[in-house]
Amino acid sequence: CGPPNPKPQTQNATCLLDCLNRNPPPTKGALGTLHVWVRSAAGLRNRDWVGKSDPFCRISLLKTEEHSVGGGQPATLYEGETPVIQGSLFPRWEHHFAIPLDPSSASCLSLHYSLHDYDDETTSDFLGECWHPVTD
Repeated sequence: CGPPNPKPQTQNATCLLDCLNRNPPPTKGALGTLHVWVRSAAGLRNRDWVGKSDPFCRISLLKTEEHSVGGGQPATLYEGETPVIQGSLFPRWEHHFAIPLDPSSASCLSLHYSLHDYDDETTSDFLGECWHPVTD
C-alpha cells in the first residue's frame, strides 16, 4: 500500500488538512464514513495576470492494489472540490467532505489533494499537490 506512483510533495502550497476519522456506519453494509475537512492554504503562487489567484482544492480518494508491482493505476473511489475563493493567496475554505466507505474498498487507500487556480469552466492552473495515506 502507499500513495500510487509516489511523488515528492509539492512545496508550493501549505495545506492545513486534518481530522481524518471513521465514524459509525451511516448505512447498512457500509464500513463507515471518512470525514475530510479542507480548511485552508497559505502562500499560494499568483497565477493570474491581473488580480490574485482564485484557488480551489480538488480531493480524490484512491485505492491501490495491495500487492501491485510496477505502479499500476489506482482506482478513483471519490472526487470532490471545494468552492472557489476569489482573489486570494491565503484561502480559507472550512469545507467538509463525507465519503462513504464499504468493506470492498477499506484497504490501501490514499487521499490526493491538488490545488488549482480557477480560470473558467474548462481550465485551471495547477498550484500544488500532496498525498495523505488513509489508515485505521
